Amino acid sequence: YDLMHSDIHIKTGSKTLKINNFYKELSTLETSNDCICNLLIILENNKPKNVLITADIIWFSEICVKKVKNFISKKLSISSSRIVLCASHTHGTPNPEKSILRPKYSISFDKYLYKKIIQIFEQTLLEEKMFVYPQFRRIPENDFSINRRRKAFSFKNGINYKMQNLPNFKKEIDKNIDLIEFIHKDSRKVAASIIKTNCHPVSSPEN
Repeated sequence: YDLMHSDIHIKTGSKTLKINNFYKELSTLETSNDCICNLLIILENNKPKNVLITADIIWFSEICVKKVKNFISKKLSISSSRIVLCASHTHGTPNPEKSILRPKYSISFDKYLYKKIIQIFEQTLLEEKMFVYPQFRRIPENDFSINRRRKAFSFKNGINYKMQNLPNFKKEIDKNIDLIEFIHKDSRKVAASIIKTNCHPVSSPEN
């Protein structure tokens, strides 16, 4: 974006995703809190430019991503490459992707996600657009994330030395948190934020 000269507007929408019902279907004792799915439409010079969709789930299925991108790209007349779906990769939700065997696949959860995303999108289109200016910030933070893979002894099924999910302070990490804030031009308050961090952040603060 030309941050100084472009006419930037945004529309935002969100819905709560109900998670626990799907654990009954999978016959497990797991439970998870309800989570939020957010959608952001960025308009440049009054034309849709990008769509960002986030959800606090383990991942989106390949089929869901293709269907969502196809629907929105046709509706807004934009390239599917300008539509991004991002899951937080929390391990507390059912698995919507058939090709991944664990946790157990849930086709109803996959269909539910698609239905909810389309509902949020249609709702967001009706929202009043906000006149904003984007502001980029890079926050140096050494303790925010560390590499989570290293070899160590495992005593499961005998004694083995293998790769595990353990903090690895020797590996290189992203020491920055990149942040784009969309500041409302009238209220001067943050209307929406995009935060970029590396995958699988493992916090290791001193205090």
